[in-house]
Amino acid sequence: MLTKFLVITFLIVLSAFFTIKFFGKLAGIDIFSAMGSAKGISAGFIVFYITAFMLFYMFFFLLPSRVLDMKNYHAGGLSGYRDSGNKIMVYDPSQERYVGYVQYFAQLPADKFTETFKVVSLFKLPSDDYYQDTETLGLGNNLIASICGLIMLAVVYIILFLIARDSAEARVAPVELTHRIIATRFNTIVGVAPLKALIILLSFMALFFGFNVISVKKIIGHYRGLYASPRQALMDELLKKVSPGKTLTGTVTLRFKERKSEHDSDYSEKRDRGVTTYYTVLHYTVEFKDLLRIPVYLTLELNDGREEVKILDGQFANRKAVAPKNLKEYAFIVNKDYSISLKR
Repeated sequence: MLTKFLVITFLIVLSAFFTIKFFGKLAGIDIFSAMGSAKGISAGFIVFYITAFMLFYMFFFLLPSRVLDMKNYHAGGLSGYRDSGNKIMVYDPSQERYVGYVQYFAQLPADKFTETFKVVSLFKLPSDDYYQDTETLGLGNNLIASICGLIMLAVVYIILFLIARDSAEARVAPVELTHRIIATRFNTIVGVAPLKALIILLSFMALFFGFNVISVKKIIGHYRGLYASPRQALMDELLKKVSPGKTLTGTVTLRFKERKSEHDSDYSEKRDRGVTTYYTVLHYTVEFKDLLRIPVYLTLELNDGREEVKILDGQFANRKAVAPKNLKEYAFIVNKDYSISLKR
């Protein structure tokens, strides 16, 4: 992992150096000297430049790199539950058991029987020991990365232009440095008009990120096809065992807390008198062992303070505990939407 970090750092520094040098040719000045004489504001500009260039590099190169890694390091299964640590437990039909993969902020089990055993596809970087959801590399994130990359590229140009324009060399030049002069010199040096170069860049971006999206969809489609039949068989068997109004016996195995907020607005013509209310939600993982040949896991979500919370929290050592000190079976009713409620 250290080697990869050093290589990426070296590439960023090298790319930033040649970008500065190339812009110096466009501006017709020694840009490195300009950084030391730009009216005392060069230090801030340099910091902003380095930050912007790193973000540009990250958005344009690291995301595609992750997609290439994904093609070699991926895993999948049917959704199960999140354990008390940092693992997502998915059911692997080929092994007929739940398999754990390290994943930070893993999803909780479904809250309805009809939404259990969804196909999950994961990937990881070669240097990492944890997995991520392949959805994070989907179309939405690719578009965001493209837009952010273009914004950072524009910021890089503006910073370099301001450094060059405010330099001592540019201030004594017979002609004031302008964007038009930069564009003319770019055309002369590169042999391509700036607008045409931008169109070429956008075309390559579209192809690059199109490849990313197709690669991600291919991995997701692979696991959906692989696990379609096992999932359908499990769901058919499960829905024969559960129905609205039926009472089931389950065990609360885990408890997770989440802080939520609601904003109630009372608008007037002069001001917004809205009030934001914060409250705690508890997510209980309920295990049902007698429905299938493997345990089935569901999430029961309750607002803190409810009577059901007081009952279920009796098995936990304290308010911070994730796992109960003792496992106890409870009776649950299947609701009309196939979620569950504690039977009292």
